[in-house]
Amino acid sequence: CKSRSESLSFICWDAIAVTAATTMGSISIAGVDVPYTAIVSFLIVIVSSILFLGSSGGSNSTPDAAPREAASSSQDTSETTTGIRSASKNVSSVSTMSQWKDALNEAEGDVVVLFAASWSKPCQKIVPFYEELAEIYDAKFILTDVDELSALAKKHDVNMMPTFMLFKAPHGGVLETVSGANKDKIENILKLHCGVKPSS
Repeated sequence: CKSRSESLSFICWDAIAVTAATTMGSISIAGVDVPYTAIVSFLIVIVSSILFLGSSGGSNSTPDAAPREAASSSQDTSETTTGIRSASKNVSSVSTMSQWKDALNEAEGDVVVLFAASWSKPCQKIVPFYEELAEIYDAKFILTDVDELSALAKKHDVNMMPTFMLFKAPHGGVLETVSGANKDKIENILKLHCGVKPSS
């Protein structure tokens, strides 16, 4: 660490230089001046961060990492695909951009998309409800696994699973987005925008 003539360096960690400014009544930390009166709060934040990193082993794991590993280790080996799928004839499961484009081209009305992940428990629980909605409402229902079709999820800023999006037909923009497994909100959006299928 370099010390300037008007400052006294007293702590240096790799790239962070903590300098006590003798004339200003503050401490300069990586170019940010912190008043002496705020140093106690600052030290509490630093110590808490160090203790937190020490207790977590310093890893950058996310809460989703554990369910993802558990799901991959307990998958049914009889499955030919790894992504989440629908067994309903009323829901198109898409895993490629080509399938996505085909599904949109086949749509005669609005399109409802469920962005899900096979490792997500809320997604696994919401798929049967989504299949029920596909039997009731007059729209094209699509299910896509974000791990298989990450480009599509990224394009639509999908950051949480499950995420439901309603697209205006034909090939219009997104009308509504629901993040999370809020069944009432999802159904209310469908009631508002999509009609009930005609009885056969």
